[in-house]
Amino acid sequence: MFKKLMVAFDGSPPSFAALRTALDLAQKYSATVASVSVVHLPDYAGTLDEVDENIQRARQYYEKALQQAAFLAAEKGVELTPHMLFGHTGERLVEFASHEGTDLIVTGARGLGSLKRYLLGSVSNYLVNHAPCPVLVIRGKAPAEK
Repeated sequence: MFKKLMVAFDGSPPSFAALRTALDLAQKYSATVASVSVVHLPDYAGTLDEVDENIQRARQYYEKALQQAAFLAAEKGVELTPHMLFGHTGERLVEFASHEGTDLIVTGARGLGSLKRYLLGSVSNYLVNHAPCPVLVIRGKAPAEK
């Protein structure tokens, strides 16, 4: 049923819940998982050094979380490939899923209130409305480990 899963991963507790769910599904369906992290760069950077600095900070931020993700995948015997993209989060995730032929996107929900969601937007909402495949939104904690 599912052979190529994608998890939107930013290292937050909701994204770890989504990762655990994606790994469980991948194990069940003998699927692979792509963890995709998107870094939003400033729209109007003053210098190229500013952009490079943001990229370097993003790599440092994600390094530890991606190591934890790789460990969880190895425990489940699931092939996990990390990807770091740059740009608008929702758009880049949809582009990746389209390009890679993703069968299912798994994402966490931060649980923003309606006002914050209106002002800030919601990646999970964007994915549900624009993704080329089904989207599974994980609210709360991942299923308990067995």
